[in-house]
Formats: sequence, structure tokens, C-alpha cells
Amino acid sequence: PFLLKQSFDKLDFLIPCTASLVGKATNPMQSNIQKCDVDYVIIGAGPAGLAAACHLAKVGARVAVFDGRPRPENVFGSYPVVLNSRGLASLEALDPALVEKVSEVGLKVSELHIVPANRTVAQVNTYGTGIMRDQAAQILLEAAEERSNIQLFWEHRLDSMAIADHSCTFTTPQDAKMTLTGIPRLVAADGNRSRVRRACTEQVPDFVGEEQPWGFQLRFMTSKAGLQNTKADPETHYVLGDKGYVCQQPNGVWNISLRVLPGFDEDFLTADESTPERLHKLKTYVAEHAGIAQDLLDDDSYSGFYEGRAFDGLVIKCSCLNPAGWIAIIGDAAHAVQPATGEGINSGLEDA
Repeated sequence: PFLLKQSFDKLDFLIPCTASLVGKATNPMQSNIQKCDVDYVIIGAGPAGLAAACHLAKVGARVAVFDGRPRPENVFGSYPVVLNSRGLASLEALDPALVEKVSEVGLKVSELHIVPANRTVAQVNTYGTGIMRDQAAQILLEAAEERSNIQLFWEHRLDSMAIADHSCTFTTPQDAKMTLTGIPRLVAADGNRSRVRRACTEQVPDFVGEEQPWGFQLRFMTSKAGLQNTKADPETHYVLGDKGYVCQQPNGVWNISLRVLPGFDEDFLTADESTPERLHKLKTYVAEHAGIAQDLLDDDSYSGFYEGRAFDGLVIKCSCLNPAGWIAIIGDAAHAVQPATGEGINSGLEDA
């Protein structure tokens, strides 16, 4: 029952993956307890977790990566980030070919403009590559899948940890429980709501993991592909003061994110359903604060604002990054920061 439904080209990758780590099949309604026989377990298959897996595999370690999601397929269902000089240098240290792939699929970012209320108050030269977060993860995933000493377990959700026992319990794709015991080393790369960090807070003496809500949400609109804009430069990212962000995605679609304050902003920003009145107010708001993107948006774009979910997050501070000695916390699980403009992916790659 633990054979994973993954989209790998090589079936021979799946067989050692399932046999070596989780053993023989059991009744999916029963708890399956297995002894870990890899050197490192990584929780979270985002950019930080996959980069860590590749670095460890590069030096000969046997690595198992667990993630609660299905294997990602739609990279444009994520959000745009900028890999800056630090993030690119971190990928270069892993494999220069990864930087070449990022350059092939990403967009050059040359300037950052601060544009509150449609008035440019600062222009900053910058250096980086604009890319969708899951595009970066996909490049690292493909690198991980090429290594025989990395095993990937999708749709395995971490339910609990017994830190004193070096064990983790997962729910598998078949809704069975699988407990992995005797884990030598574990890397927590499971995001700002990290279950590993929260388990450490509860079980490790003197460890403190502080969580502070952003206090706002981000909601997105996108243009239709191929629309030309005489006001906006694809190599420039635009910060709309404290109102949001505008940039072009690598597929040619423009992404407009707006900051939302639940409980304070009017309901045309916070509501989940569009009405003619809300759409009118949203269009007026964009004209006042994101005029640079106004001619990129049509009625479908504005309606899409209400169809997509709002994103929020946490600012994280940890008293140490290696609680209990055998656990390392990296990426957003360790130090999610503000502003929410893609800094996390660069720090996560450096951590790896």
C-alpha cells in the first residue's frame, strides 16, 4: 500500500524507494512501524528541502524526502520570486547547471521601482532572475530525481514526532499510519507553519520558536498572456508602496498582488465573491494605486481576484536552529521574514 503514485520515468527508482525505507506492505488500516535505514530524513520538498537533499546526496548520504502534497505539476500555480545573487550563488555551489536552467526559464530583473500612489519615489538597480517559486522547486526536483540515493515520498503528511525516540509518524496516500523510528538526522524544511518546529517547541527543553502573524494577506490578479504594456518594463519589479507588487512572470503573464488587511479594508478587497459594485471599487482602487498595470487587466482578471485564495504567513524566530542535536531547521521553518518579497527562497537556498 505504500507504493507511491509518482510521475517518474524510471520504475526502478520506485522499488528501492518503497522497499528500503518502509518495508513490506501491511494492512493500510494498521499502523506500520519501520526502522529508518537512510542517513537523513527531510520534511518538506520545497526549494530549501530539495536543495538540502541534493547537497547531502552529493557527498554520498542516503536521503529520504517526505511531503504532504502530491508531486507538483503546475509551476505557474505558485507565486513569482526573485533569485538574487545569494540564491544564485547557492545554486552554483550545488551545480552550475542549475543556474543555467534558471536563466533559461526565468526573466532577468534589473531594477526595483518604488511606486506609491502611482508616483515613482525610488529606482534601485538590482540583480537577479525572476522565476515562479515552483519553477525553482521543479528544477531542484528534477536534479533530486536523477540521484539514486534520494528517495521522494509524496502525499506523506507528517502527523507527529516523538523527539526523544527519533521517530516521525506519517499519514500515507492510503490513509494508513506509518511510523519511522531511529532517524539519525532530520532536516525540517516544512515552511513557516513547520510541524517539526512546533514539535520541538513542545518537546525540547529551552527551545523557543516564536510565531508572529504577518497581519495582512496578499491576493493576486493576473493578465492574459501576451498583453503588451507601454508603462511597465518586464525587467523591472514595482513595489506599490504598502499596497502591493507588480511584476511579469516568466510565461509573459503579469502578476499584480494587492495587500489586504482583514477587518480593516473594505469588503471589495476582503470578500470572496465578486459583485458589480465590488468590481467597480476594485478597478478604481487599481487605478489609484497600480496604474502601471491598469491596461493589463480585463474583466476576467478582476473576477479572478475573488476566485483565488488569499495568502498569509508568519514571521518566525527560533532560539536555535539545531534543537535536540539531531534536527536542523532551515528555510521559512527557521526564519521567515518580512517583507514578503521572495527573500525566503534565497535564505532557504543558503541554509541548504
